[in-house]
Amino acid sequence: ATKKSAHSSTFTPERLMPQSFLDTPPRSQQRVNLSNVNFGPDDEEDDDSDMEVNPDEDIQIIDELLVKHQREEQINKIDGDIEEQEERLLQMKEHIKVYHDMKTKYEVL
Repeated sequence: ATKKSAHSSTFTPERLMPQSFLDTPPRSQQRVNLSNVNFGPDDEEDDDSDMEVNPDEDIQIIDELLVKHQREEQINKIDGDIEEQEERLLQMKEHIKVYHDMKTKYEVL
């Protein structure tokens, strides 16, 4: 059984707020005068304005990341293949050892 926390949230398209806000009774309403608040110079642009957007660079970065990811996948596959081959070689080594032991015993007879 799942336990609901005291701060569970109710998510609906109209309202996205924690349940604790919904359970809290409203406080008396006070008006706040914002006429004296300085929000900064009016001619200030967004913080992102100094960043240039270059789609070609973005595509190049994505391509480089994709190539890097593909190389890593290839390396991981090759590593797996090497491990399989090592296991087969160890089995063959063991079979050859058994064969030589049997050959030696046969020659003694």
